[in-house]
Amino acid sequence: MEESSVPGGRVYRTPVPPANVTPAFGPRKRFRLATEKNPDGHESPIVVEKVGPKEKMYRLPQSELKTWQLARQDDIANGIPADQPLISEEIGPHQLEGDRLWFGKTFYNGEGRTGVGGFGYFDAATRSYHLYSPAEIHRWSVSAIRLEPDFIWLGLYHFGEYGGDPGDLFLRWDRKSEEVRRFNVSSFIGPMARHHDTLYLGASDGILVLRGDEIQSYFVDRTADGRYQIVPRGEGTVR
Repeated sequence: MEESSVPGGRVYRTPVPPANVTPAFGPRKRFRLATEKNPDGHESPIVVEKVGPKEKMYRLPQSELKTWQLARQDDIANGIPADQPLISEEIGPHQLEGDRLWFGKTFYNGEGRTGVGGFGYFDAATRSYHLYSPAEIHRWSVSAIRLEPDFIWLGLYHFGEYGGDPGDLFLRWDRKSEEVRRFNVSSFIGPMARHHDTLYLGASDGILVLRGDEIQSYFVDRTADGRYQIVPRGEGTVR
């Protein structure tokens, strides 16, 4: 487990991310997700294509200055120079869909570094990135992503100087209309799984269950006689 704290003394414990097991994808399985060191010496995910004995790299395009200025007025108000942001966005949680590697963006937001939240995919057939950044995601990194035929589900969090802080948001993006539905939560969202009409969300402090447009939160509690039970915590709201 990994621990992170936020002002006020609250501590969050989240599972250590597993090693990347994304299989090769795209035409002739020539593409894979690898890492390279960024200017800070941090290993950053990157799409790589095997071309004979060589490899061709496809780095995630970074947000342009004007895009960041319009989307991150909160960062500017907090002291990041409007003309000199250190934008450092990365490929985060991801899922394959045919020749496309879908992913959510992550970025460190602190000590002068910043980014614009978003998600999208790398299309191996065209060797190009396609990115989306609705306003609801501008301030946030993506903690989890799930693709379904009609929707894309995104868990959000804030990655800053004090570690990870839940974004109190969970988004559903309509793949046809591009409409965003916003759910209020209070946990880190991790792996997701569906069973019939129910979506189960792994959370840092229990399990969230989404049916229709309502989220029910559960946690594991221990009774006075030592038995364990699953207890509902209360319903979330949708905006």
